[in-house]
Amino acid sequence: MSVRGKMESGNEFSFFRDMQKKFDRSVEIACHASSHLHGRNGDWQELLSTWVFYKICRISQTISTISHLDPRLKETEIFIDYSSCAALCRNLVDACIMYFYLSENIDSDEWELRKAILDLNDATSRYRMFKEFSEEQVETYKGKVDKIREKIKSCPTFDTLSEKDKEDILLCKRLFINGMRGAIRQMGWEIEEFELFNAYISSHVHCHPVSFYRLAEHSSEDGTCSPANFSLMGFALDFARQSLDACIDRIMIQFPDVGEGGMQSM
Repeated sequence: MSVRGKMESGNEFSFFRDMQKKFDRSVEIACHASSHLHGRNGDWQELLSTWVFYKICRISQTISTISHLDPRLKETEIFIDYSSCAALCRNLVDACIMYFYLSENIDSDEWELRKAILDLNDATSRYRMFKEFSEEQVETYKGKVDKIREKIKSCPTFDTLSEKDKEDILLCKRLFINGMRGAIRQMGWEIEEFELFNAYISSHVHCHPVSFYRLAEHSSEDGTCSPANFSLMGFALDFARQSLDACIDRIMIQFPDVGEGGMQSM
């Protein structure tokens, strides 16, 4: 995967439009595949991974809708916020990473540990949310956290981890057993390039200086998107689209009948 060297100065809008069309096509394919997964019964791994794939499709549709709002693309009084588009693209990539992690072909022992860590993260997050507002909820989730930790300790795969990894997992400092990089590599990304563009896009999620320091310089006189804005959105859409395409390929492997029959009408 790569999102470098695909745009020349002065061609930003055409670059954005090209990336937009490619993204829209991938969204169409992903949503079509998702529709063929509706109502299936499976084990927890299949259910959780398909739920995340459904979430990926909804995020993708939202990004596609937002990217078509600029007056240069159609009649509207609503101006596109390029930072919002970039932030949603980052959200989509995060969901793609989680989908790859959940859908990986692993043995039952490792899945048992992965599921328990997800449960711990959920219970711990809810415990922290209600800590100052509901004693009843706090007690409920504190009890769940303690039980899940004991379950994690009993998992055979947990014993194979380093002491540092064990500590981080039990303290809910780690969601991925071996970190996110394994899932990122499976998606086809080179880690260095992924981190470069993820860092840039993330600045728009958190409103870091990179996302607003050059706002005046990159703004157009009529308030519509400037060439620099279209450049950012083009790169964000390409970053998201390549991650989405990796998930589409994976869902076809996970559910071969979707690939064999579900895509024939596309």
